[in-house]
Amino acid sequence: MTARLMLICHGSTGAVRRAAFPQDERLDDRGKMSATEVVGQLPSVDCCWTSPELRTRQTAEVLGLRASNRCCVSVIRVGGPG
Repeated sequence: MTARLMLICHGSTGAVRRAAFPQDERLDDRGKMSATEVVGQLPSVDCCWTSPELRTRQTAEVLGLRASNRCCVSVIRVGGPG
């Protein structure tokens, strides 16, 4: 059996636009719009995981993916606060 792993970056937030380390914030309007633009272009999936952050869960929701929240999938903070 062949398995495929696809990693999708979350949509933009205010902190991402300011080049700041994001807190647990919502997608901004542009982030929602960007995610909406790829709806229907992704292959079907058997399993979808998100990190606990709100922006990742919102991105999955906009994409129409039924995602499980996994704390093992998380942001790695290198060289910054946190």
